[in-house]
Amino acid sequence: MRGRVEDVVVDTAARGQGIAALLTSEALRIAREAGARTVDLT
Repeated sequence: MRGRVEDVVVDTAARGQGIAALLTSEALRIAREAGARTVDLT
């Protein structure tokens, strides 16, 4: 199984607070639990 994250978008007012990193980490955790062996970020 392979995961794909199409976009990670954070509102301009919330940038610089680590939100994109948290969203990406959560996406990777979910993919890992689902059995994905790789995840692509486009």
